Amino acid sequence: MITLICQTCKESFEVYSCRKDTAKYCCVLCRNIGSKGEHFSPNTEFKTGQKFSKERNKKIAKAHKGKPKPWLQKTYSKICEYCGEKFETKINSRRFCCKVCSNNGVERKIDPEVERIRRKKISRAMKGKIPANLKQNIKSNNSFRQKEMFDIVKKYFPDAKFNFYIKTTRSFRFLDTAAESKMLDFEYDGKVHLMKSVIEKDKVRKKELKELGWKRISINRKNFIFLENICEKLKKD
Repeated sequence: MITLICQTCKESFEVYSCRKDTAKYCCVLCRNIGSKGEHFSPNTEFKTGQKFSKERNKKIAKAHKGKPKPWLQKTYSKICEYCGEKFETKINSRRFCCKVCSNNGVERKIDPEVERIRRKKISRAMKGKIPANLKQNIKSNNSFRQKEMFDIVKKYFPDAKFNFYIKTTRSFRFLDTAAESKMLDFEYDGKVHLMKSVIEKDKVRKKELKELGWKRISINRKNFIFLENICEKLKKD
């Protein structure tokens, strides 16, 4: 660290040795006061070091007020490359008449390797989280479906139990609807079961129950309408 003198307040301050040639002020306030009026436009022909006053800036702004920009004065007649309609524009390089034609007309080539990496990043970021499009009252919706599933299974298996508690070799499990006589585990898989983390947990759960002789029957919104046919077939087996 080296000690320098501030050009505004004349007080000493410390900086790293690498800034000995560039550091002029001790703080932001001193910098703003010291550099006030010393900024120049790149198009000016004035000498370096000449200060601009507020009055001069006002005169320049007043002189340019209302003047059209030279690159926007000329208009060009173009034909849209997508829909073929004629349109006028002030930009000579424009190819399409509107945003819709631009989105449809431009060929967007997607590199498969780049897309794979992008999807992998999203998957890693979303691990253990429920996507926004799947957050639709998962718990309440599932509990309603589980109860409805239990009522249907109860018709075919009178000994069926709702939220049946069972101990496996590794942990404790709750079965949505359990038919003890046939060792059947009816599970309603809602949207949360589409997540990668839940899929892995379901595999472990299925393995544990299989070791005890239980068979898992997965029910979801697609095959729920065929639940009675499934129960009827299982009862005959």
